[in-house]
Amino acid sequence: MIVHIMRIFEDAVGSEILSEFEENRRTKTSCFCLLFHLSNLDAPLEARNRELIQNFIKNEFSDSSGLIFIMNTSDIIFFLPQMNARAIEKIKINMSYCLSDILYGSKSTDIEQYISQYDLGTCYAECYLILKALAEKPQNTEQTHSNIKNNDDTQLNKVTKKDPMFLQFVLNKSYNKDIFVPLLRSRPNRSKKIILIIEDQVFSQKILRNCIVGNYIVESAENAIMGLRMYLKLVPDIVFLDWHLPDINGIEFLKQITKIDSGAYIVMSTANNTSNCVNAALSNGAKGYITKPYNKEKINKNLYAFEKR
Repeated sequence: MIVHIMRIFEDAVGSEILSEFEENRRTKTSCFCLLFHLSNLDAPLEARNRELIQNFIKNEFSDSSGLIFIMNTSDIIFFLPQMNARAIEKIKINMSYCLSDILYGSKSTDIEQYISQYDLGTCYAECYLILKALAEKPQNTEQTHSNIKNNDDTQLNKVTKKDPMFLQFVLNKSYNKDIFVPLLRSRPNRSKKIILIIEDQVFSQKILRNCIVGNYIVESAENAIMGLRMYLKLVPDIVFLDWHLPDINGIEFLKQITKIDSGAYIVMSTANNTSNCVNAALSNGAKGYITKPYNKEKINKNLYAFEKR
């Protein structure tokens, strides 16, 4: 996205931001995204302060390149064409000074905690989840503010919707065959087998971990995007995959993984044990199926089947 004039959208809505994100994804143009999470402030932004910030942005950045979205929630999003680190840092510093002056009367305040920065060439997944969370917030500055931070996956899971095509896109961006194939080849020779649990409920993760008997390395992820990254990095021997993930349907995850790893050993889990669910899991490459709640008998039956295959 190469833009030669800064376009500023006041009272922007979420659909505009996601549309711009999708356009950048489609054109595959390098871009940076700066987010100022002002809806996370302890108190709603007053109308007067909101106007001062808008005026500052228009005066300071109108001669720059890119897009700026000022949302009704008070969050501010910059989409910036490829710039050097110094140019990006200058924008952050200028905005930080502005916010400190307006919100805190020049007091020494940690504005940095409200800022996120992403290079969309390498961090599409994180940025997408953040933007989608912001886009789906109620457009009301009087709302109770929830602290949605760039590294808080649990909080993000509560507001993201399922998007099967996005998992495929992230896989295409993240999958490096030259690295992944050697890891696949070395998997049979490990001294310890690796188990990956992909389950959004932390309590259920702990129960599943406690049910595993044997000398395994156990890792866990709370959503499909995290699970995908860990799969590509660890190439686990066995995966316990929850059907109902907050960001992507577990079946979609299963489909994408089996495309690149025909030997993937994935055991699906869900509270629903209907024949349709079981058949869908097994027909798409799952090697086993567990109905919740987890217990040692169910888990170790599948581990035994894995070891004896």
